Amino acid sequence: MFTLHIHIYLILYMNAGGYMWNDETNLTESGFSNWAVGYPNVSKGDCVVLSYGTNIRKWKNMKCSSHVHQFICQSKYSICQH
Repeated sequence: MFTLHIHIYLILYMNAGGYMWNDETNLTESGFSNWAVGYPNVSKGDCVVLSYGTNIRKWKNMKCSSHVHQFICQSKYSICQH
């Protein structure tokens, strides 16, 4: 049986103030998160992906340079680049 499992990069990253969205909104202040069990894990990395598979649709943090991921982008200016 084939199992689909992909990672989609979210424009969410860690800095000294915690996890931030690309528009500089702090994740805690945004009031929404969807972390997988055991995440975020500081030793795993600074970038956040949506881990999407048969049984999981949760966020995980990974090293930004570890993989090439698809990405989701929304902007009030309609400018999304990869």
